[in-house]
Amino acid sequence: MKRTIALKLTLTQDQSEALLETQSSFTCACNVIVPFAKENRCWNSVDLHHLAYYSVKEAIPSLGSQMRCNALKKVSSAYKVLKIKKGKEVPKIEFRETSSVHYDKRT
Repeated sequence: MKRTIALKLTLTQDQSEALLETQSSFTCACNVIVPFAKENRCWNSVDLHHLAYYSVKEAIPSLGSQMRCNALKKVSSAYKVLKIKKGKEVPKIEFRETSSVHYDKRT
């Protein structure tokens, strides 16, 4: 069973800055992955992982491995939602600085 919990965090200034930095890095990673998905018409998360993982690792070395995998999954899911037909142009999506960050039990 999956559960989603919404919590309000009371943070110190340092913790707040660290979370904002993580959010910025995560969003940047998503935006680095988008061209790989667009050019290769690939939104399968495993295939996208093989295409883009090391490029994201080079571009944003401060982002942890699991967060890179979560970014790959987020981009994959965003393209799957669009349900792009064969022969149609793949739109370029862009993630905003304020987009959500996916945390799981490994992060």
